Amino acid sequence: MPVDITLRDFREDDAATIVGWVESAAESLAWASVPFLRLTPEILDDWHALPGVVIRVVRGERAAFATYHAAGFLRMDRAEEEQLNLDQDRQYVWMRLGPSGRLPGS
Repeated sequence: MPVDITLRDFREDDAATIVGWVESAAESLAWASVPFLRLTPEILDDWHALPGVVIRVVRGERAAFATYHAAGFLRMDRAEEEQLNLDQDRQYVWMRLGPSGRLPGS
């Protein structure tokens, strides 16, 4: 059965649902770089307090990259990526929302 998923702007009442998708310590570290027992909905408040809209995708995750790109995110330049990856446990592809500043349909 097909699933209908539409990206839209984040709402605070989405936080618990989103964090609930993480089911293991490995997923918590891969997705949020946070130990599983410290992963709470409040982490999303922290992320949304950061300037700009920025996401990271594990290198090689083509489906995730394509999804975010289709939603209006653009890859940062190499120098920005290298700087952001300095303190990361793995190399990520970093993206930010394009010039429109809004997700499609929001």
